[in-house]
Amino acid sequence: MAIRIFEISDKVHEWDRDKLELNETDADKLYLVDITTTSRSEVIQILEMYPIHEEILEDLQTPQENLRFQVIRNQTYGELAFFNEKSESPLAYLGVIGMDNFLFLIHETHNNISKDVLKGVSESVEVRNSGINLEFILYVVVLEMLTYYGQLIIKYKSQIEGITLDPDEFDPKIFMIKRKHLESFSSVFEKMYFTLNFPPGNDLAKSDNSYSVYFNDLLKTLETLQRSLDRTEAQLDSVYEHHQLLIQDKTNKRINLLTIIQVIFIPMTLLTGIYGMNFKNMPELNSQNGYFIVLGAILAMGTGSLLVLKIRGWFD
Repeated sequence: MAIRIFEISDKVHEWDRDKLELNETDADKLYLVDITTTSRSEVIQILEMYPIHEEILEDLQTPQENLRFQVIRNQTYGELAFFNEKSESPLAYLGVIGMDNFLFLIHETHNNISKDVLKGVSESVEVRNSGINLEFILYVVVLEMLTYYGQLIIKYKSQIEGITLDPDEFDPKIFMIKRKHLESFSSVFEKMYFTLNFPPGNDLAKSDNSYSVYFNDLLKTLETLQRSLDRTEAQLDSVYEHHQLLIQDKTNKRINLLTIIQVIFIPMTLLTGIYGMNFKNMPELNSQNGYFIVLGAILAMGTGSLLVLKIRGWFD
């Protein structure tokens, strides 16, 4: 587990230790506590040193059940669904706890979203003349996640366009992996949409404060990315369907070839079979030119079959 503490005022300053006593804090400043862990249970031991309500600490262990942000006695807690393509389980969660002038971000080791969030917060602090509060930092958290998702969608589109359609080179495993990732990705958008469109998330978008514009922008961006992701899924399905058509066409050509061979050789086989029978009374067996006549008949039948097939377009 790793803990990083950042002090936010007119600039972002990282503390050189992983513990922060409340009596050391400044009420005019904000503190971002970034906790990276592989187990939610060990996080609770760290958070017990802060006055966080027990209900929130209990809910931390079941992030999938807390997608809707809740306010418990002036403390806000919720989980933001997060997509990580590098993980075997792409669907993850980013825990967010806000209290007084503290914002806690809790995520798993393989999630690097906090790095982007801190960068976004630093850039925002430098360009904003007004103060920074928890609402704005939460906005930056979601914005950086959506920015990352937008880049990821572009990446997936590029990868899909680069998939070879040659049936001999196409790897179905690649398609299944991409399909699974896109399904998990779509699930993340559905969960984020749920989070931002229900209280208290949508209260920020509907309120009269200066942040309503920001959160309305997030909702519009989320909807735009969702539509883009839907088109990406449709593009992947289209590639797969086209690949299936190519395989079917290749199979049809092989069946067509086998049919041509059968049409040519079945009459010839029938003729040779007839004259291969060992009956005593077969007049053609005593014919001086019988062999050459039958051989010519076989060749004529084969040539005739080829001409008929060619006229009917079997070789097109």
